[in-house]
Amino acid sequence: MAGVIGTVIGVGIGIGLTRLTTVEWDADKRAVYTRAGWGYLGLWLAILVGRLVFVYALEHDATFARNFGTFLVDAGIGADGVALFFVAMALTMIVVRTIGVWVGRAAALRTRQAAQLTP
Repeated sequence: MAGVIGTVIGVGIGIGLTRLTTVEWDADKRAVYTRAGWGYLGLWLAILVGRLVFVYALEHDATFARNFGTFLVDAGIGADGVALFFVAMALTMIVVRTIGVWVGRAAALRTRQAAQLTP
């Protein structure tokens, strides 16, 4: 179950990253480029810092660690479930963003072909 939740969250983050990335055709260089700005960086850093704060809290706050442990037991999630959550989330967000870039690349190339056909 933790892997499924991580995958769903990863899809959401991946879609967010994809929406913050533009794919463009550069006619002068005859190449496709991606551009991502401050919003992309902000989302990426928020996810990274969130994971770091979570691990820091587990290691340095006894109350948080105890409450999280109680949650895991009550939910029937083992320690491997936590790792699975984070791995599934990270991989899914990268795969979704990569697919988004591929789709954007195809659209940019179609736009280029249409521009070449127009007199």
